[in-house]
Amino acid sequence: MTLGKSAMGFWAALVFVTGCQDAGPRNTAEREKAAACQAQGGTFGRLGKKAQVPICTLPEKPASDAGKSCSDSSQCEANICLGETSRCAPVVHGNYCGQTILSEGQKAELLCGHFE
Repeated sequence: MTLGKSAMGFWAALVFVTGCQDAGPRNTAEREKAAACQAQGGTFGRLGKKAQVPICTLPEKPASDAGKSCSDSSQCEANICLGETSRCAPVVHGNYCGQTILSEGQKAELLCGHFE
């Protein structure tokens, strides 16, 4: 049996669509998290091989205390005290993965992952 181009396209699309994972909230608790995320201007989505990790991505904004001297991340609006400069990070909700930060005056590498 030979399939025409349109039949092959149909089957390819069907396989593609059924292989995709839903990126939206999957239960009541996640719907509440998604609503809270969107209320802050964020985007709710999922990460991981099978979209198993719910995440809220908030928009970046300039930090009001950017460049201020610090010795602990709790002293900064962005909750990031950059270890190389001992200054508050310039952006709230920025990507600081792998950066050296200060925590209680001690340098530590910021590991990224999903924490709940």
